Amino acid sequence: DGERTAVCIADVTGHGLGPAMITCFCRAYAKTALRVEDRVAAALTRLNEELVDDLGDGRFVTFATVIVTPNEGLIRSASAGHGPLLIFRGHDASVESVGSDALPLGVMRWDEMPQTASHRPDPGDVFLLVTDGFFEWANPQGEQFGTQRLENSLIEYGNEPGQRLIESLLDD
Repeated sequence: DGERTAVCIADVTGHGLGPAMITCFCRAYAKTALRVEDRVAAALTRLNEELVDDLGDGRFVTFATVIVTPNEGLIRSASAGHGPLLIFRGHDASVESVGSDALPLGVMRWDEMPQTASHRPDPGDVFLLVTDGFFEWANPQGEQFGTQRLENSLIEYGNEPGQRLIESLLDD
């Protein structure tokens, strides 16, 4: 809205045309919900209501968002079954793992999303959003990358500029 920026990531169950269509309308619903609701929890509750009505046959969507409000120096995060959100703390090269706040979207109705988190980042902090496809990515020997290796890579490369950080995580 000019004062806040939303960064979102989602993962739809399944593969093919059906899940692709779900992704499209989830994106549209999310854009609308985040524009009309002042609170992150209210926006995700609205998004969930739309998806509960539209999804069926065991489908659901994991969804996470961070809302960046530079003039407040604040980042709000919320996750519906999506995680972890990893936060690299530049001052001590540590990683904080933030889990999910609620069930995935479309599973059941909520009165309101139970909680959201607020973060006050320091210069050099990095917020990393990835889908489970990243840490479940297997090498030729069939070993998954895993969240611990992802955290270790983030510790090693967290001080790198954005593009270099991404390249390093992919290389690892």
